[in-house]
Amino acid sequence: MKRPTKAIRVGKHPAQKGLLGVSPARGTEAVMKAQLITAVLKGVEAQRLTHAEVAKRSGLPRSAVTGILSGSLKAHLSEKIRGLGASGRPLVVTQNGKAAAVMLAPEEFDGLTTQARFVTAVQQGLDDLDAGRVVSHHEVGDQLDARFGALTEPK
Repeated sequence: MKRPTKAIRVGKHPAQKGLLGVSPARGTEAVMKAQLITAVLKGVEAQRLTHAEVAKRSGLPRSAVTGILSGSLKAHLSEKIRGLGASGRPLVVTQNGKAAAVMLAPEEFDGLTTQARFVTAVQQGLDDLDAGRVVSHHEVGDQLDARFGALTEPK
């Protein structure tokens, strides 16, 4: 079955008009290359292919595939980052088909780290209690009074 192709709008992009310091032919070539890379990236992502698998299927050296796909990552990464906050879901980055990193919106990261610090502090308090490393409320008051002076009632 033949896949539908997307037509390239020749002459519409500023690079194709020679406005960016390149000839219209080179501009058209650049636009076509960008569209091809976008299509390849979508296919790689949809099929969850590794760089090695893409290299084998395409006949290109793996280093060339990595260069092409990694060079395109920057453009796609900013799009993915913008979606992090809106979706509320983390982005899992894979390497060779395995999870290698997780990207979170800053608010999500702050929430997780605050929660982890709280849980750690509670666990340390429970461990101190179990080990007998506790003092009474009155003992704490006496220690504070000795160090900073007794509290006086406000007038």
